[in-house]
Order: sequence, then structure tokens, then C-alpha cells
Amino acid sequence: MYELKRKDDGQENPLKIRGLKSHLLRSAEAHYLSEDYKPRGGRYFHGRDVGECPRSIVLRWLGIPAPPPSVQQRWRMEDGLYAEERVRGMYQSAGLISHSNIRLKRTYIVGESQVTVAGVADIILRDTTLVEVKAPAERNFERWKVVEDLPRQTRDQANLYCKQFELLDGLIHLHCRGSNEFRILPFPRDDERNWYQLYRFVEIQEAYVRKELPAFNHDDYWCKYGEACKERGPEVFGMSGNPTPMREVQTQGGEECFTGRGLSVLSGK
Repeated sequence: MYELKRKDDGQENPLKIRGLKSHLLRSAEAHYLSEDYKPRGGRYFHGRDVGECPRSIVLRWLGIPAPPPSVQQRWRMEDGLYAEERVRGMYQSAGLISHSNIRLKRTYIVGESQVTVAGVADIILRDTTLVEVKAPAERNFERWKVVEDLPRQTRDQANLYCKQFELLDGLIHLHCRGSNEFRILPFPRDDERNWYQLYRFVEIQEAYVRKELPAFNHDDYWCKYGEACKERGPEVFGMSGNPTPMREVQTQGGEECFTGRGLSVLSGK
């Protein structure tokens, strides 16, 4: 079908060549997207959920698949992993790293509820300081001069990881994808913001138990389901997905107890 035929003047037909290239690129893209993509599982929260639409978290727990990431999104993820390796090597050469890529689940007691959160620390320096690595595009790198310039999701995720690993402060290490420049932004742990996030997680969890879908919020949060999230309704609780069963979760680090005024986080009050 894609045989390169020659025109009368003996030159290769450019339209046929473009057709072949387009076919090969589509085939390569389909193969690449089918490899090794595994969405996050488990009926518990992940650190990145601080920036995800509440409804999308419940859809994930119900086993309803989201559209797979595009090639560009996959490359951005891999750029982040590559940057993390380079930054890790820099700190490792100075003998500063005590832990890297360490995973931990913790169960928190929030009011009368329990919520389990899983986190991954990119790097911990000398058992005292978290390092969260980000690989922004050049235009964002130029705009993010201080930690307050960063997106709220980036700050909240790093802040929650500090609580997760019982660290008092951290560094957000920006490694520019375009220029390979880097910038280090220090921040102190903010437990008031952490408890806000934990109360938000509790409300999402309770909505799941009641078989209620939280309102979608694509203005303040990212959503991997896109427009499909808005179209979902209560019928999803009767769909034949692969819901994660309620089960006891093995945790490390014990439980942390907190009592205080309840917050209606999902409604914004």
C-alpha cells in the first residue's frame, strides 16, 4: 500500500513518502502508548491527589479507566524521571543523600475518620530535608523565581510529603527541561495546609462510601478524565468496572491523631 512509486521524471513521489512516514509514526505512537502504562491503584490517596479533581479520585477507586496519556504527556513524565536521576546524582556525589525514591503509607486519624495516604520522597538529605524534583518547561522555569510562584498543587504535594516523612522543611529543585538550568526553592512545612488536605481526603472518602459522586472541579484541580468526568453521574456505582475492595491497609510509621474543627473542604466553606 505504501510502495514508493516513481514519477515519470524518475523522482520519488513526495505524497507517497509522506503517507509512509505518517503510517510509521502512527504505528510507533500506538506501540509506545501501549507499553508499561499503569495508572495508580489502591483505594487510598496518593500525594498527587492534592491536585486532582475530587470526582476523578472516586472514578479511579471504582475502577473506571481514564483515557491513557498522550505521547506528549508520557514524555513530560519521563522528562521528570530523567531530571530526578540527574539531580540525585548531583546530591549523591556530595554525599548528602540519606534516602531516595522511598515509599511510605501512613494512616491519619482525622476527627472521627481515618484516611490512608501513600507518598514517595524523591530525595531526603541527611534525614532532615525533603527534596522534590520538578522539570518545568523553560517558560515556567523563568516565571517560578520563589516558592510562592509555583502552582498550588506542587507546593501542597511537597508539603504533604514533609508531613508524611516527619520532616520540618524541604527544597523544590527545579530542573529546566530546555536549558538544563536549575533553581532551588526552600519552604517550611505548613501543617495547617496539610490538615486542610487531609479533611478534603476524608470528605472524598466518605462520598465514596455513601456512593455519592463529589462535584467535579476543573477550575482548581487537574482531571485526567477530562470532559468524561462532567458526564458521569451516580450510575457509575452500578457499572461493571474493577472497584478496589475495602480492606485493611498495611502502614508504616504508625497512626497520627488530630482532633479539631471540621472543615467542609469540598464545598469551599
